[in-house]
Amino acid sequence: MNCKQLFGITLIWVFKFDLFAESQKCTFSIDDPEWKNMWYLNNPNTNKYDMNVLTAWESCANGTGVTVGVVDNGIQDHADLNIDRNMNAGYTNKSKQGNPTRSRQSFWTRPISADTRKRQYQASLKHGTRVAGIVAAKKNGQGIIGIAFGATLVDVRIASTSVFETFNASLLTHQSDVIDVYSCSFANFHTGTKTYPLTANQENAFQEGTTYGRQGRGSVYVFATGNSGGKRTNLFRDSCAYDRLVTNRYVVSVAGIQHNLRKLPNGEACSAMMIAAFTTKPGVKKNRGAKVITTTDIGNKTTLHFNQNSAAAPMVSGAVALALSANPFLTYRDIMHLLVNTASGDLLKNKNKKKFITNAAGFKVSSYFGFGLLDIGALVERSKSWELVPDRQSCHSTEIVDNPMGDGYKYLVLKVSGCNVTYVEHVEVSLIVNHQYAGQIQWSLISPYKTKSTILPGRILDQTTTMKLTVLTVQMWGENSEGYWKLEPKPAFRESLGKGTVKSARLLIHGYSIKKNSTLPPARQVPENWAGWSEWSECTVPCGPGNKTRTRTCNDRRNSRYCIGNNFMTVSCDNSECLDPKPHVFGTPNNATSQGAGSRTNECLSSSLLTSRCVEQCSNDRDCSVRQKCCFNGCGHTCEMSREYHTTETVRIPPDEDQTTQTVTTTPEKDQTTQTVRNTTEQDQTTHTVRITTEQGKHFITLLPFI
Repeated sequence: MNCKQLFGITLIWVFKFDLFAESQKCTFSIDDPEWKNMWYLNNPNTNKYDMNVLTAWESCANGTGVTVGVVDNGIQDHADLNIDRNMNAGYTNKSKQGNPTRSRQSFWTRPISADTRKRQYQASLKHGTRVAGIVAAKKNGQGIIGIAFGATLVDVRIASTSVFETFNASLLTHQSDVIDVYSCSFANFHTGTKTYPLTANQENAFQEGTTYGRQGRGSVYVFATGNSGGKRTNLFRDSCAYDRLVTNRYVVSVAGIQHNLRKLPNGEACSAMMIAAFTTKPGVKKNRGAKVITTTDIGNKTTLHFNQNSAAAPMVSGAVALALSANPFLTYRDIMHLLVNTASGDLLKNKNKKKFITNAAGFKVSSYFGFGLLDIGALVERSKSWELVPDRQSCHSTEIVDNPMGDGYKYLVLKVSGCNVTYVEHVEVSLIVNHQYAGQIQWSLISPYKTKSTILPGRILDQTTTMKLTVLTVQMWGENSEGYWKLEPKPAFRESLGKGTVKSARLLIHGYSIKKNSTLPPARQVPENWAGWSEWSECTVPCGPGNKTRTRTCNDRRNSRYCIGNNFMTVSCDNSECLDPKPHVFGTPNNATSQGAGSRTNECLSSSLLTSRCVEQCSNDRDCSVRQKCCFNGCGHTCEMSREYHTTETVRIPPDEDQTTQTVTTTPEKDQTTQTVRNTTEQDQTTHTVRITTEQGKHFITLLPFI
């Protein structure tokens, strides 16, 4: 044991002694004037809900010693905020603060005064100033009181709260040795059509922050999940599942809920949702008796007009700051486990119960509310005696490649075996799908224990045909990874799935290994039998080498069952002998000389006159004159049924070749046509008669005997 390890152990024991000494309650009074309006923190009325912050404060946790970075448009100086300006970082627009006029003017523009530019700049700080107040407004007898009122704030400034792909990811590691929590009330711009994978810079920043931040314990990232949800009938309805910036394994994804425990009308849902916190919907006015969120505002004022998920995320950031002040040795993964284990079950008391599932480990979880409502008191109390989780381990499932999908298609089976993750935290599903309606397909992941998680809901306006995305679910939290997992596609907005191909599908499972007597035993999955194979499909090409496939379905009468093996088979096929599209007709020679030399045109009969479904259509077939085969060798294939003649190139006629004349007569009847093609030479006379019968627009061909 080296000195550094000994020093760390000593600190832990000293800290535990201090916790024991601090087990007595702290007593204090709150005289901040807006406290009475902060129902979401303290709501003593009967059958009303709050997030139980008083219990945490009474245990002497107030955020002292913790630093929270507010990653936003900026924070204005405020008497109720403790901002460390020495650690400011990020986007600045000096022209907003200084230059009184534009450098260039035109007839249509007027100079902007310094006062106007200053007002515009100050107005841009509203959002960040309001977020900061919820996290850590001081307990000073003024305005409001923040959840972690003893914490220090850092202004980490971005250009806009709708970041698109231009977000400077390096801000997520700014002063990561000092900043403990990054509160992020921003997201990509959600329109119901675009997918946002993690950029390389963003993923690198998250990895660096969670690996090296807070002296190796990992920075805690708290993200709002977006305000572009709504009813299923909303054309622009979106899901946070398609935005990897706010739903990845490095972050805590937050949902906003209203005072009556209802979801926000435009709140988004996704399988990565971890925790819910109070907020309000847009347009709520206190003078109408509604519940509002009170926080700091620009101009050294307070406001009642902060809402949606932007207000919910800083609630969680403040709560995490309290937990870290109670136990600074917690890692970022410990914080996630604590949120999962201490979430309130209040959300299960009303009709929201239908939105929750119970997984095999006993956790109740929802795509709308995560594991439940934030309980700050329980979070802090549990933090004090929390045993740190083991190091994270990861493992892959088998990979599925080039699997066809279509109507009657049920699911893919991915096997996980020999994996050390016996306690699952995060499951990442990587998909590459080629399909005409790839963006409108709903995908669900089913664990070996039958826990079903909708990982992609499908979006009605998403016209993606090649979908390449990694999506996250936390809904298998606590389960064992061993066994057969299923990926199930369904048409979200169409009656049938339609044909497509799963180019690649694979799971990456993160968690850790625990003792056998504490882990969930592997799921009992009983293999089932396959149904019979379907008929072989047609060869992919009418002539030459190609492929054909057939499929089968699993007789899984129970969801936990599976079939061993592939549900499809592909073999090669070779139609090496293409049909000779006779009869053919030689045209009359043109420009004949006295010796009989000249040229003639070789015409192919219409493909509708042929018995083959697929014939060859050529524009330049030299074999027509040499082998007397019309449109056969050297040409492309077509299955189009045209009533027109196909004409090949003009060829030279040898002087000694017989002259040929052509007569074509057509006799139409009510529902059939008999076409006689007569080829006449000096040596013989031959007539080919073809009968074409038409029924309901389809042509049936009969070659009559030679006359």
